Amino acid sequence: MDMPDQDADIAGANGWTITARQGVGATAQRPANPQRGDKFVDTTLGLEVIFDGANFRNPATGLLGVGLVGAFDFSVAGQSGLLATI
Repeated sequence: MDMPDQDADIAGANGWTITARQGVGATAQRPANPQRGDKFVDTTLGLEVIFDGANFRNPATGLLGVGLVGAFDFSVAGQSGLLATI
C-alpha cells in the first residue's frame, strides 16, 4: 500500500512493515541521490529495487533494476535449461 511518509510512520508504529521509505513510483521517479541500501518500489517494473551504491538492482536476481519478462524451458542437442528474458 502506498501512503505518505507521515502515515507510514503511524502504520509502522502499529505493526505494519515499511518496505520502501525512499519511495514508490515510476522508474523515472527514482531518487536522484540515493544512498547504498535505499529501496524503491518501481511501479513501471512492478518490483522493489535496491541501490547498491552504483545502480538500482532487483534483489531477487541481481539484475540492474529490471524485472523478469518471461522464462522458457528449452532443449538443444540434448541439453536443456531455462531461458530468461528481461
